[in-house]
Amino acid sequence: MATLGWIGLIMQGASMVMSASAAHQAASNSQAIGNYNASVSEYEARQLDVDAQAAVTQSRQDAKVYISRQAASYAKAGVLNTGSPLAVQAATAGRLEMGAQQMYRNAQLKERSLYAEAQASRMYGASSAKQANLQMWGGLLGGTANIASGLYRDYKTGAGIYSNG
Repeated sequence: MATLGWIGLIMQGASMVMSASAAHQAASNSQAIGNYNASVSEYEARQLDVDAQAAVTQSRQDAKVYISRQAASYAKAGVLNTGSPLAVQAATAGRLEMGAQQMYRNAQLKERSLYAEAQASRMYGASSAKQANLQMWGGLLGGTANIASGLYRDYKTGAGIYSNG
């Protein structure tokens, strides 16, 4: 009968170690997933910035071409580039620049959102890892307590590993 007691203790210890190992792996995975998601968000934010700057540059170049064509059309029609025609060109240039600025501002807002998302992903991963580690330690302590309790009970009753059989 003592052999069965030892087998039970060994099985309980193995179960405890396996549970702790699984919890530790879950902690590592949570941290890694959080870091990966954060990296993806940061990459998207950087790419968004590059794309936005390129779009703003292209928009400004297109605006210059448009204003130049507008001036050429006025000249071709014999209109002097003063007074109302000049005011129209200035207003057009202002509206085009305002559009470029708004495009860039929208991109910056989205970038900030992506960086905040990255930070939240890292924090969530760290929090999940901490929780899994706490579960691991709780499992180890609980398993150790169960083994100790069983040993003590067997010792007091003379059963299990303490039996003479």
